[in-house]
Amino acid sequence: ANILGLTPLDFTVNGCDRSIEGFLEHSGFEVISKWAMGSTLEELTKAGRAHVNLVVSSTGLGAAKALNEMFGTPYVVGTPIGRAYQKQLKEAMLRAAVTGHTDQKFSELAKDEIAVIGEGITSLSLAQAIELEYGKGVKVLCATECPKELLRAKDSLVSDEEDVIKALQGMKMVIADPLYRPICPKDAKFIPLPAESFSGRIYRKEIPNLITGFER
Repeated sequence: ANILGLTPLDFTVNGCDRSIEGFLEHSGFEVISKWAMGSTLEELTKAGRAHVNLVVSSTGLGAAKALNEMFGTPYVVGTPIGRAYQKQLKEAMLRAAVTGHTDQKFSELAKDEIAVIGEGITSLSLAQAIELEYGKGVKVLCATECPKELLRAKDSLVSDEEDVIKALQGMKMVIADPLYRPICPKDAKFIPLPAESFSGRIYRKEIPNLITGFER
């Protein structure tokens, strides 16, 4: 497998890249290349040998589609957050490797109680993990570029503060970079989830590794 969309802005320097690699190895995959943290040019040139690609952020979708067109390699979209979703993602990757069919769908619960603001694929994966493990509906507000085909009916692209404020109405909990706190509903519980792509290095030491269980 190849890991696509592995960028320092989305996964910083807290070991997330190594944890994702550990997840794949634990799932029975050999990691051929990581686009583009930690791989040499020689390793990247071997990407066509993979049976399946894992796209962990929206920046990897272009490469996934190109590799699919050039080599017929299927891809699965998702970041391995939480035990329940890690299991689901592993099964999807094994299925894609065998069938050759791409998987980029996220399921959803009807009622929303929680909002996650952030990069599309990582936020959708976090939402999926919360819904699977806690049964709470989560909607994603994607504040960066993200193909609309990945978003569920209740998710949305937000381009400015007014969009965010409107979308957060009625939410009981908000998970987002600390810089979003001032525009969140006062009666909603705020859980800070710093991201270098939003607040730079201000909160770098507080950025958690959400891919637990495979730390190196």
